[in-house]
Amino acid sequence: MSNSFSGKNTNEKKYDFHVGETPEGIECENDNVLKCLVEKSGTNDENLPVTTIPTLRKQKVSINDRKRIIEKTLEGYSIIVRRYLKTGLVFVDKRGGDRRSNSQAYVDLECTKTLYKLAEWVKCTFNIDVSTSTIDRALREFHYTLKRVTLVHERRNILSTIELRTNYATSFRELEVDNDDKNFVFLDEVGFSVVTRPSRGRNMRGESAYLSVTAARSRNISVVATMNKYGMIYYKIHERAVNGEDFKLFIKEINESCQRQGILTPIFVMDNARIHHYRGLNDDEEIASYRIKYLPAYSPFLNPIENVFSPQLRILIYEKFNEITGEHCSSFYRKILGYLQKSEVGQVTLE
Repeated sequence: MSNSFSGKNTNEKKYDFHVGETPEGIECENDNVLKCLVEKSGTNDENLPVTTIPTLRKQKVSINDRKRIIEKTLEGYSIIVRRYLKTGLVFVDKRGGDRRSNSQAYVDLECTKTLYKLAEWVKCTFNIDVSTSTIDRALREFHYTLKRVTLVHERRNILSTIELRTNYATSFRELEVDNDDKNFVFLDEVGFSVVTRPSRGRNMRGESAYLSVTAARSRNISVVATMNKYGMIYYKIHERAVNGEDFKLFIKEINESCQRQGILTPIFVMDNARIHHYRGLNDDEEIASYRIKYLPAYSPFLNPIENVFSPQLRILIYEKFNEITGEHCSSFYRKILGYLQKSEVGQVTLE
């Protein structure tokens, strides 16, 4: 069977069609690349049958147009190939980027932004008007909730601080090789200002509650405590602020407590508080012989005794120190080992 056929139009003009050709011509992205002209019938008779097909005027494509067609085609292929080599993906990303991940990243960076501010950001970034309720619903879909902000000092994760933590973690691991776990004695002190005044009261809705009081008189209470992996070693509640001489006495008492519990060569681990560098410590021959290791700056999470002083356990400081078991201390110790692993590889820590 032949792949072509002939026919006549109403003006008796012959035309040929081949399979695969259409009278409309070839569609191109650029109208100037290729134009296919169609000769319309010369009659104005409105009664012509609907099946009347105008004659297709054949026209050769110029060399320049052929070059441009080839260039555009190859350009499209090269874009696809470059995208594949860069991302390993064969499908095209959504236009406008991944709005979901962009929005989530912005919230992670600016966690204190209000719903109104987030709606403004969406408008400026994606040119989309959204309501605050829509923003709130989107955050819930991210499983984000409103919570109290934990403040992190800006110097905690700068390069110099991370390097100090890495060095500390390395030296701590070296000490672990030559020393028993029980020899690592973690020490810290904390001060409290005690004010016995009510902080809550009642009044009409929309009105503040006021209480007339005298000048504030508060008590300063300091607590010194030490622990190792296996339990609490020493604690003392001081009815006033601790000074250098007080700390000098405390560390001697701590050492005596260690000796009684079979910790003969303790390594005292403490932070870089000014009181821990009191000049009188070096003047005392006994204290000068102690092994003391200082934590890097802005790294309280490397001291497990900090867990005892955490807000959730403050009640233990006053009444229930004896209820802090060896299991608690072992848990605190395992926690700082996890932070040591992060510090060894220079990982950022936000807790």
